[in-house]
Amino acid sequence: MAKPLVRIVGAGETVLREQIHVAYPEFNLSQSDRALSHTSNTLFVAENEEDGILGLLLFTVIDAFAGRYGGILELVLQKLDDSAVRALISAATILAKEKRCKGLAYVGDNPLTQYLFETSGFRAEPTTIFKRDPFALCEIRRRQIGEICFTSTIGKIYGDTARACKDIQGLREVLNSQLTNPLSLAELNDIRNRPNTLCYFAYAGSTIVGMAWVFRTPGLLSDHNVLDGVAVSPDYQGKYIGQEIIRQAADDATIHGYSLILTSNRLREAARHIYTKAGFEEQVYPYYYLQLS
Repeated sequence: MAKPLVRIVGAGETVLREQIHVAYPEFNLSQSDRALSHTSNTLFVAENEEDGILGLLLFTVIDAFAGRYGGILELVLQKLDDSAVRALISAATILAKEKRCKGLAYVGDNPLTQYLFETSGFRAEPTTIFKRDPFALCEIRRRQIGEICFTSTIGKIYGDTARACKDIQGLREVLNSQLTNPLSLAELNDIRNRPNTLCYFAYAGSTIVGMAWVFRTPGLLSDHNVLDGVAVSPDYQGKYIGQEIIRQAADDATIHGYSLILTSNRLREAARHIYTKAGFEEQVYPYYYLQLS
């Protein structure tokens, strides 16, 4: 077989768009067009003159996946070709380094594909993936939590002041205690100010005491909606604030009809209980991660 060539697909390449649709008739064209034109996405195609398109790899810069600032990979193959997969992984890794991503994540259950990722430097992580279907029943009920007020916003937080930045700095320390690779305050501010990030905050008066975010971007086959960054101030832990934030994010997913995914360390039994009560189901797909910095 001829050596595959890998290149980035531009949003205006209508001929290749039609070729992709022929190779992958299961694609929803409007969905793949949204993915192709989204600023967070880069689509790589592996092809050769003999066989045409061999595979596609969508690289998405994602604000936090398993608590890391990095990228998530979505691989779609016409047929399993080792050289094509390795070439796609190599191209995505180079771009991820250029974009200063801390790492790359891949989720998939094909043993041969897993082997190719493992031999390309990815390692299996002790992480459970939870997915919540758009219309799952949420069992967590709204609680009256005294003075606590909950709000959600896209982009800048409500009352974006020096006080709010100080509060977020404190929550960053809480969040970083759970992470392998801590987030800087600049990275956290970048996350919350992105137009495709839905932020959730819990206030006690004018003080932010809890937060989370949902990062939304279109994928090739479906949208990626990742719930992450759940953190509650130590003085307010044990008061169901984290549960309420997760419940609100889950309710929004139901209202707007999109699925929601998150990752959790397998040893965090209390967190897993909260997620399952909110309608999330554990997925068995292995999670692979490549550390870049």
